[in-house]
Amino acid sequence: MNITDAITMNESPQVRLSYILDDIETLDRYADRVIKVKAKVKQLFDALDQLPISEKPASIEGIYNLYDFRMELLTLGVPIHEVYKFDIKPEPELNVTIVATHKVMKIIYKHDEQAHRLNTMLETYRALRNDLIKDLTCFIDDLKKLTPNDIKRYHLSNQQFLDIKNISEQLAKDFK
Repeated sequence: MNITDAITMNESPQVRLSYILDDIETLDRYADRVIKVKAKVKQLFDALDQLPISEKPASIEGIYNLYDFRMELLTLGVPIHEVYKFDIKPEPELNVTIVATHKVMKIIYKHDEQAHRLNTMLETYRALRNDLIKDLTCFIDDLKKLTPNDIKRYHLSNQQFLDIKNISEQLAKDFK
């Protein structure tokens, strides 16, 4: 259950704060996963960066498909057994084609896949964080609207209410 459900069900402030704390814990676990993916992206980038010069990928201007690339190499006199050692990856937005051995191309594709995954996860993290901030702000606004009768109805002492309010406000500061 999320904070929106708690609001619509008219849950007590204690319960709503509990949901917010659960959401924070979930966000923290997700942040840990983002950090692991970021480390993997860096590891793959470093692996590409540390390749010997003879194995580093190259880029050629223009967009080629594999057949045209191989035909071009054959017309330049490259032996056929050498032609089949290479793979290509067209990059239309840059108007280049990356050329590398099959082994290096696997690393490039894995890096690109992990980088895309990282970007998606970062977008998701930001969205979850923004939702949490909105929920927290709404919760604090709702706390300000509580009357003494509401506090009694939720079986809260004044100190418990103040504690909930202070914790919520501190969390809001931490997330700004």
